[in-house]
Order: sequence, then structure tokens, then C-alpha cells
Amino acid sequence: MTITGNMVVAALCFGMGLSGCSNRADDVLLYSTIKDALKVEGKPTRTQPAQLASDITQAMAATDGPLAVVSFEKPQTAAVIRVVETNGAYRTWGSWGRSERRSVTTRNGLIVATRGLGHDLMSSDVRDTLNLVSRREAGHAKRVQRYLDGNNTIVAVEADCTIQRAGATEVQMGAGKRAVVDMIESCDAGAQSFRNTYKVASDGRILQSDQWLGELFGQAVLQHLR
Repeated sequence: MTITGNMVVAALCFGMGLSGCSNRADDVLLYSTIKDALKVEGKPTRTQPAQLASDITQAMAATDGPLAVVSFEKPQTAAVIRVVETNGAYRTWGSWGRSERRSVTTRNGLIVATRGLGHDLMSSDVRDTLNLVSRREAGHAKRVQRYLDGNNTIVAVEADCTIQRAGATEVQMGAGKRAVVDMIESCDAGAQSFRNTYKVASDGRILQSDQWLGELFGQAVLQHLR
């Protein structure tokens, strides 16, 4: 299934029960969030935009705590997630309104681990990346991503990365927008190369990330709702 812009608009009308699909701020928020989360233009997904719209609306009304939307290129799904555990600088997020034993862990908005997804990203060393990205500065970074393979063995992928500062833009947060700077991380891991992008606010918080999580996951987009 390929999601189009028109389908997302229809999903908003269905998910929010809107009459005529007005241009209210919350409509714009949902459209922007779903469009980013599902990577609308030409990208396949198994997640129905109407269901995601409904989940976002319910979650925003039910809690004032941190919420985000995460989508995976593989296995082509998206979900509203909430913080279920905090350990120092690390936040573990689980699906909102569901008891699935799947989670992602972030550090300042950057995904560093997954659980329950199969061949999980067990841990990451991204200190160099975070130091530069949070300060919105260009430079060079080394990163390590550790995976659990089919033999229950940890396999480490080491990458040399170049981080560049791109243009200023905006990202939707709540009923308003936040000014951000796009940071681009281009990495070489030998046989594998990949690119991550981060939308970073002036306080150093990563409000939206588009990261390569591995060959089995592909790209993952994490969009904060609040």
C-alpha cells in the first residue's frame, strides 16, 4: 500500500470526525505529523493513516506527558509511543494504548536501542554524534551500533561519520512550530554507508530524527509530538 497526500487528508477527516476538514491548528499538526511519520510520498506502509490519526488524537487528549510517533521502513509500520521508563539521559518508549513488548530507547531524541523487534539494536555508542548534533556544529564522529544476530551473538557495526549543518527550518510541536536546524550525518561503515538527519532546536533537543537502524530495519523516523 502506498500512502498519498490525499489519503492522509482523508484519514484526518475520518480520525478526527472533522466536517469539511477545516484548517484548524490541530488539523495541521496531525497532517504534518502523519505525513512525516508515514513518509507519505511514494513510500509503502502497513499502517493505516486513519488509525494513526485516531491514535494521535486519543493520546494527545489522554495524557500531557511526552509523546512521539515512530515509523520503520522495515517492517513498514508506524505507532504513537509514550515514555515508559527513564534512566538518566535515556528514555524508553513503548506503544501508546497497547501492551506490546516492543520499545525504542532514545538519548536526546536519537534512537540508541530497540527491543522486541527481532535482531534488535542492543546498544549504540553515539557520544561523538550527540556532542556535535546537540551543539548544531559540523565535524567528524565515530559511532558503534551493536546488534543481536540469529545466533544470539552481538555484532558491532563501526562507522566513520561526517556531520554537516544544513539550513534552518521548522518542525510542528503541539499546536505551534519550533525553529530548528537540519543536521546531516553521513556515515561509512565499510560495506555499508548510510545517512541520518536530525532537526535540532536551539536548546540542543532533537525534535525529529531520520536514522538508519540497520539492514533489517532500514530507516526509522522519530517525530516528537510534545
